[in-house]
Amino acid sequence: MPLKRFQILNKGIIKHAECDQVPCVMIIAGPNGVGKSTLLEILKRNIPLSREGDVKVEATGTPLYVPPHRLPISFELHRLYPVMTSRKFRETLKADNFPGFPSYWGGIPHYLSSGTSRTKNLPDFSSSDIKRRLAEIDIEFNRVLRSVYDKRGEIPPNVLPSDIYKPFRDFVERFLHLKFESVKLEGDYYKIYFVNRLGAKVEFNELSSGEKDIVATLFPFTEKKIENELARAREETPPSEDIIVLIDGPDEYLHPSLQRSFLEYMREQVSEAEKRGEKLQFIITTHSPTLVNEAGFEELFIMLFPDQVAGMNQLVTISTDKEKLRIVRNLLGEISPLATGKPVLLLEGPTDVNVLRLLVSNIEKDFTLLPLSGIKEIESFIGNFEKVIPELKLRGFVIHAILDGHHREVEIKFDVIHIWPVACIENFLLFDEEAIYEAIKTLIGPVDLENRGIRSKEDIKKLICEIIKDHSLKEKECEKRLSRDLHGKYNLELPLTENIKQKVQSSLEKRVERVRRRLEETQQELERLVQDLDKARREFDGKLIIGELGRRFSVKREELSYLIASKINELDRVPIEVSELLDHIRKLSQ
Repeated sequence: MPLKRFQILNKGIIKHAECDQVPCVMIIAGPNGVGKSTLLEILKRNIPLSREGDVKVEATGTPLYVPPHRLPISFELHRLYPVMTSRKFRETLKADNFPGFPSYWGGIPHYLSSGTSRTKNLPDFSSSDIKRRLAEIDIEFNRVLRSVYDKRGEIPPNVLPSDIYKPFRDFVERFLHLKFESVKLEGDYYKIYFVNRLGAKVEFNELSSGEKDIVATLFPFTEKKIENELARAREETPPSEDIIVLIDGPDEYLHPSLQRSFLEYMREQVSEAEKRGEKLQFIITTHSPTLVNEAGFEELFIMLFPDQVAGMNQLVTISTDKEKLRIVRNLLGEISPLATGKPVLLLEGPTDVNVLRLLVSNIEKDFTLLPLSGIKEIESFIGNFEKVIPELKLRGFVIHAILDGHHREVEIKFDVIHIWPVACIENFLLFDEEAIYEAIKTLIGPVDLENRGIRSKEDIKKLICEIIKDHSLKEKECEKRLSRDLHGKYNLELPLTENIKQKVQSSLEKRVERVRRRLEETQQELERLVQDLDKARREFDGKLIIGELGRRFSVKREELSYLIASKINELDRVPIEVSELLDHIRKLSQ
């Protein structure tokens, strides 16, 4: 690789960042302010030779640097500009300063004519150089045509490609809703024309900022392919070139499907360069969940704050094991939450996440909330937890989970699996009758509420007691509890021997008897619970109770739950048990 390894010490927020084996494609994610842009800028200044103390690099070549604040400027390209400012676009991206354009003919903003520094803190105008370079390629192509014709008296087949712009044309059609048409000299000015999806001709200046940014970010590689074709036509050996590309935030103008295409494009370019005997390497920083989730385990690095890694390397991989990375993806649904710089807090389902957000309004300042969905995912999570959590914790990643009360039998592992002291998070909502009263009044109106005989929080308490004692709710609660005890099924459609049939029948009879006994026990337990309203509000499934409460007022359960949680937050009455558990998890996460 052009950049084999690097180490950066004591550079602002970066106390220690190093990589011993930099991959072909290196994707660096992490929270704002952790030093991702600083890292790229330091590499730009110190490749190929370390120029600063506390920075060590082993590299060859000069990197192409694409800063974060890219600003393409529209201007009229005079026919003499490409002649007077001849340079490859790659040379523009290698420069510490935007080289600028001559301003003899006017129409060029002063910052384009005088040139500006290319740093992470200033607007970068390098993408404005694309138009000039395309016109220069057109001039070079015509020179080669004349040279070949002068030398041979004709243009032999296969000496030049029929379409010198094919690499650029293919790239534009792949990433934009455009087709490249032509480079034309109209009077004294060059025009670069595209055709949009409606068939209308669009000049380069009329492209959106995002379209110009995408073209500029990936143009160096189409430029190189075109240059190679021109060299062959001149009967020259295409120059070999090893390139390191540093891109800060390439995803800014790319929607998720194009971000996936961009990642695949980088990999393709690396492979094509290798076939030419060249070495190409991409190091990019990003906040894109898509790029993080699509990255391979050898490509993805997360940059953490110094205090998260206790003086160790801030640039960490999630796992060096492909299978463990797969498990982490399955546990979290995606990898990107680990790049937020905050502990991940898993809850049982999207409704639980939304209720906690509304109940504790600043919760996401401290945690990244994610839902688990379905009993199979929860069981998989519990089963796989110890396979990956210890390694993640060593690398500076913290994951906690809060499960519903019926998981009390789960062994608490690594002090990161916690159990609500009630059946589920909605049970906490049932203890604030005033918040419930205000929520229902908001949803159906005070007049309708009063017409239904509900005039105060005391009436709400009576209604909840009535719902809990209702036979239909006890049946639903009983069914829900029993369903958690029923595991496994027999496929009786398979060919079965008599011996197997007898074993299955015997097993089923025992199972039925066990369920019958459990049913009796559950019914007796629920009868005891309904005699104590407070205990029932803790141990009955809160979702069932709020669901029945909502049904009586023709309101959806989730809608009612969310509004009750909001009202509790407004009243500043977050349940003490919720606050204490979250405080406990915060301390464990430090």
